[in-house]
Amino acid sequence: TADTAGAIDHFARDFVISRKPLVPDQLRQVAAARALTSGSRFGARPSVVHRLELEGGRLVILAHGRQLTMSAEVLPAIRFALGQASFTLADLPGDLDDETALELMRLLIDEGLVRTIDAT
Repeated sequence: TADTAGAIDHFARDFVISRKPLVPDQLRQVAAARALTSGSRFGARPSVVHRLELEGGRLVILAHGRQLTMSAEVLPAIRFALGQASFTLADLPGDLDDETALELMRLLIDEGLVRTIDAT
């Protein structure tokens, strides 16, 4: 029923936003993110619990007790990045130019959602 689905959705959302960040090597990852190029390799952090929501044309990423809001246009790239062990910018779906894709990856690295494989 709708009540059950709503209760489960609320529980799932609560679970995701209450998780504490476990992001080993994060300081080195953030520092390395400044030197990334279009040929760099990335990977989702496997231990990150996250949730993606669409709210009024905006994408909301819930993780580490925080929420990031951005244009829903990047949803395919975000969904892909958060689900792949290894990828390059060229693998990202959508029409992002390299500079925009790099900035998006830097943001996801800064937030502890993605890591650069080059820095491991």
